[in-house]
Amino acid sequence: MAIHGKVASFYSHVSGAPLQAENAAMSSQPTGSTVEFVIMDSTKRYWDSNSNVTVYVSSVATSSDLYGIEYTGGRVIFDNAPSGGVTVDCYTFSVAEVGGGFNWSLTLSGGLTDAPEFQKEWMHRLSGIRDWEVSFDRYWANDGYATLYNRDEDIHVVLYPDIDSDKRYEGRGKFGNMDITAPAEELIDQTISISGEGTMHYRTDTP
Repeated sequence: MAIHGKVASFYSHVSGAPLQAENAAMSSQPTGSTVEFVIMDSTKRYWDSNSNVTVYVSSVATSSDLYGIEYTGGRVIFDNAPSGGVTVDCYTFSVAEVGGGFNWSLTLSGGLTDAPEFQKEWMHRLSGIRDWEVSFDRYWANDGYATLYNRDEDIHVVLYPDIDSDKRYEGRGKFGNMDITAPAEELIDQTISISGEGTMHYRTDTP
């Protein structure tokens, strides 16, 4: 499945080491949700996926069997509505915008595997490992992306299908291809692809 959009923003880590956030307050998001919570400090919404996250309800640590974690966006998704206030211990990265892009295309893959059944007319398929990739265009202005490419940095992508809406896709990935077209006496175009590291999330709330 391919999704196309108009504008995109890209963020990278300011430093290599994440910082610990303790007992950080969470609020329901989207507003009024009973199961989805986001860390209230917007500067701490990019969590280290290699570090432990502890979630508390009414100051009591909660079993990880009762919720899921969205590291990009700093969210906790409960199976059922918690019975009290939610806080979290986590490790967060400070990020800075490294540039934008346009004419992006997001491809989501279900990783289907053929599983034919004997004496059946139609093919049967099983879902495998899911994946995503985004490609986008930009006008070349500096070597910021090239520097990050050489450092093998994680990139956080925010993709907007519509300029006038907060609806967006958010995910974390790594650089794939970086193609530069440099015709004479014209702006230099650059086409870049980023391959996913984990889930691509669809958001409808205010960033």
